[in-house]
Amino acid sequence: MGKLYEILGLAQYEAEKISSSPRDWLHYLDTASQLYRYSFSDTLLIYAQRPGATACAELEIWNHKMKRWVNRGAKGIALIDDRYPKKRLRYVFDVSDTHKVQGGKTPYLWQLKEHQKEPLLDHLSEVYGLAGEDTVALTSALWKIARDMTEENLEEAMEGLEYEVEGTFLEDLDEQTIQTEFRELLQNSIFYSLSRRCGLDPMDVLEEGDFTAITDFRSMSVLPFLGNATNQIVEPILRDIGRTVWRMDWEEQKEKSQKRVENSSRTHYNEFNTLMQESKENGGNENGTDILPQRGLPVSEPDNRKRTSEHREVRNASEDIPEGKPEELVSEHAADRKIGETSDGNRESSTGENGSSDEWTSYAISGSGQGGRSDEVGGTHEQSPADGRGERFDGIGIQLSEEQTEQDFDGAEEEIASALSLPQLPPVEKQIREIEERQAALYAKEVTIPAEIVDEVLRYGGNRTGSHLRIIYNFMIEQPEEAYTEFVQKEYGKGGIGLQISGREYAVWYDELGMQIAVGHTVHDTVFDKVFLSWEEASGRIHQLLRQGEYAPQVVLDAARENALKEHADALIYMERDMAEGVAELVFEDTEVFHNTFPTVTEKVCELLEQPGYLADLNERLEALAEYYQEDKEIMRFHFYRPDKVLEQFQKFAKEAVPYQAREGFAWEEHPIFITQDEIDAFLGVAALIVMEGLVPMLFLFRTKVKERKRIL
Repeated sequence: MGKLYEILGLAQYEAEKISSSPRDWLHYLDTASQLYRYSFSDTLLIYAQRPGATACAELEIWNHKMKRWVNRGAKGIALIDDRYPKKRLRYVFDVSDTHKVQGGKTPYLWQLKEHQKEPLLDHLSEVYGLAGEDTVALTSALWKIARDMTEENLEEAMEGLEYEVEGTFLEDLDEQTIQTEFRELLQNSIFYSLSRRCGLDPMDVLEEGDFTAITDFRSMSVLPFLGNATNQIVEPILRDIGRTVWRMDWEEQKEKSQKRVENSSRTHYNEFNTLMQESKENGGNENGTDILPQRGLPVSEPDNRKRTSEHREVRNASEDIPEGKPEELVSEHAADRKIGETSDGNRESSTGENGSSDEWTSYAISGSGQGGRSDEVGGTHEQSPADGRGERFDGIGIQLSEEQTEQDFDGAEEEIASALSLPQLPPVEKQIREIEERQAALYAKEVTIPAEIVDEVLRYGGNRTGSHLRIIYNFMIEQPEEAYTEFVQKEYGKGGIGLQISGREYAVWYDELGMQIAVGHTVHDTVFDKVFLSWEEASGRIHQLLRQGEYAPQVVLDAARENALKEHADALIYMERDMAEGVAELVFEDTEVFHNTFPTVTEKVCELLEQPGYLADLNERLEALAEYYQEDKEIMRFHFYRPDKVLEQFQKFAKEAVPYQAREGFAWEEHPIFITQDEIDAFLGVAALIVMEGLVPMLFLFRTKVKERKRIL
């Protein structure tokens, strides 16, 4: 659990880091453009742990599909597997962490060559309907595609973003500004990714200043909208480009192969004529020429080899090339076997380095059990003329034949480049055991926080005044479990507290990922003596304590409804005061009640809200106000108490609230409070930003010399 939380925290930290400046975002896009088949969350974690990764897959893929072993001591890249009810970790390895064994393959990672740009431009023009200036150069075409795809997908990409801006830098921006920034960032990010993957320099068109708005998305709650949209738009475009480049590579390799075969046939034909001429000059042979019946030259032998009969035995050139089943995956030590050494030790001494008996074996391909030579990326070999099988482009095991289709390429590329999206497969016993043993050794001393300590922390609630009262009232209203969890997460927000329980100090920290409880003054320095609760787990346990009557004393449970009434009254009062001139008179039947001072105005509004008829009529009026607010934001002078949000609160408030009963004799225990190191660090981080925000303008106003500015900064 500790390791899982570390990776969840790493994702959050990395999201804030890559969006802290245009340059950081561009560095991330450099990696994402290579890993375009992976989701934003997976790419984010791969970039955080291995920025230079190019092709990642799980152990099973490398071992069984690609015939590659993971290097001893290689460290896996941890990813979050959320396909199950409870999150878990899974590990992938980059191709640089592996090595080929017998029959091993190298992933095909397409690279656009200079002479392929013009054909690719023609293809893109046809597919995307480009014309005029957009077809002048590949850069122009990619820019046009990025612009069109942005406009086509903008609305869908931003769907739901408005509900996540609270607490982010976007919160103070109006809707139009947010849309403008999102459109510009999405278009530029798409173009940058496409250009980088095609080997072009996107900064010939763009500059860092075009990504300045990325800092407004510096939060894990809003950045995924941009990251996911970029990934989902770029992936199909680059897949299409990849197929096109692969087809061009295939045609080029096929043409080269045909030329090699023609040259080889011409050479052998000349040698044949020479032998015939020599035979005639030497008087010939009564049995004819010594030529093999299966087209080819006789087996080459040393001159000093003794003949045991008048007609020596001739071996078929293809007998050592298996026809069907590929070679089995061998141990990494088998790869060190000397060239020419066989596993059974019964091969004849005349065999070549691949176990074949004559020169035709040099044309056999590897990767299908036809010899043990390793192939380079994009390497191509020619099949023996005696063997009717086609050429092989040994990138990801793609058989090159006339019947090759795009679906074959998709499947082969998917095998490695999209390995992250494949279901989790059973582990390879030997290697996965080594990983598990390392993890077990790391967490062998981990001590679980006792359940009673966790309960005491949950009973305290969040840091805001009346937090436990709002939590109690929320659970008094029947809702789906997801709604309970969402409320608890928002109620706690981000922060921490230190509690001394049973004579021991515990640091508590909570954020959007969940709640951590650790022994000591911080939760961040160790994975020992610590527990992590997801918000689902925290919400479920609070609900259980309430049903058991062990969350709060009866006097506190009874105060929850009264507190909710007062808070709703205050929200209504503040919203009325934030309305533009003349709006309140249109919304409320009687505004006289709001013309009082606190606390009198709160008491009067509470009296009205306790009347079922008034509350029902108020909800109808608030619903009409919320609809009008969506059309015209100017009806509110300030937007802290937004009509649509206030409507949601009052609709919930109108539902039946069933009170809880405390267990007889249940009472809270008082616990001393202290400030944790995590709270101090968080406060100093905010304080530093505030100081810098004031310092920088002062420097440029009163310090005119550049050297002096630099010295002070």
